[in-house]
Amino acid sequence: MVRLHAVARLCLWLAWWPCAVPQALAQPTARVIESVEDHGAYGIFFVVAEIGGAAVPNALDASRANSKDRGGRLAVVAHEHTLPAGKTPLTIRALRAGAGSQAHGSAPRGVSLAGGSAEFDLRAGERYWVKGTLDSYRHEVWLEDRHGRVLRGKFTHIDADMAKAMDGALYVATNLRHDDDWIDDSPLPSLPFVPVGSRLRVNAVRGDRAYVVIDGRKMRIGLEYGGKVETIDKLLARTTRKDDPRPMVAAWPEPIREAVQSGRAMPGMTREQVEVTLGRPRADLMPSTQATRWPYQLDAGETAYLVFGDDGLLQSFDGTPRARALLMLPPPEAVAAGGARLTAAGASAPAAASAPR
Repeated sequence: MVRLHAVARLCLWLAWWPCAVPQALAQPTARVIESVEDHGAYGIFFVVAEIGGAAVPNALDASRANSKDRGGRLAVVAHEHTLPAGKTPLTIRALRAGAGSQAHGSAPRGVSLAGGSAEFDLRAGERYWVKGTLDSYRHEVWLEDRHGRVLRGKFTHIDADMAKAMDGALYVATNLRHDDDWIDDSPLPSLPFVPVGSRLRVNAVRGDRAYVVIDGRKMRIGLEYGGKVETIDKLLARTTRKDDPRPMVAAWPEPIREAVQSGRAMPGMTREQVEVTLGRPRADLMPSTQATRWPYQLDAGETAYLVFGDDGLLQSFDGTPRARALLMLPPPEAVAAGGARLTAAGASAPAAASAPR
């Protein structure tokens, strides 16, 4: 009889167990991490403003709560959301706000600089970041994964007056790596980049330096390494073009477009697509773009190589794991177990330190 009672209790416990499983275990989730910039009296916040159309607390709310009794200084703090995995409607925004702006009667949720709503496909167990960029011409906000891949696209606001002032400007032909306002002829993969298709106007050229405005921001472009094999005019000619390259990029297969947006290459890219994504290697290290091994230098003095096959497509990588993480996207998850990769045409094929002076 005792044994029967024990069995009965076990059956009841098993029937109850699904109800006792924590929701975090019962439903797969993803984390979305917001980004903040501390400017003392004010902060810039790249946040999730709404989930499914409903406003939610974010880093701005947390920062204001953290700034009580601190005078006029905004003490920014980070914030993140744990959301159900799958297709989730989110509104993301770039906000500017000060510690006392709510008390002074301005918008309690900050001034929106850019943003928009979309349905994002969040994968279980993954982390995502709300990121953005701000300058006098362009305000952008986007959602990216841990590999730097942008989900769906960027929400962009362009200042109309600045856009008019840029009429007649050239277009940036590649993702241009920059250290603050400095761009040289050795694209360093650890640096942020001006995205392909940005507007560029040359104000002056002096010696081996060009003084330019890119999307409203004053910047400098110069030769640091290849001055013996190319001129500043040639450097400008290969990094700019008269027509907008974005329609060309938009016509490429989605994985290629995502790689361009993330600033990292992937197997199956053509030489042109690699150059658009990473920039062309130093001219003194690679005089011809028809070379089968493209050398990219890292900030630690290391050189890694992208290797092209006889078909002209990026085939393999030669370098350390750190260099691979900076230059290459992880292998596509759609790769078949038998070893197929996505080519530039979208079909399946057999697998195969700079400092301004």
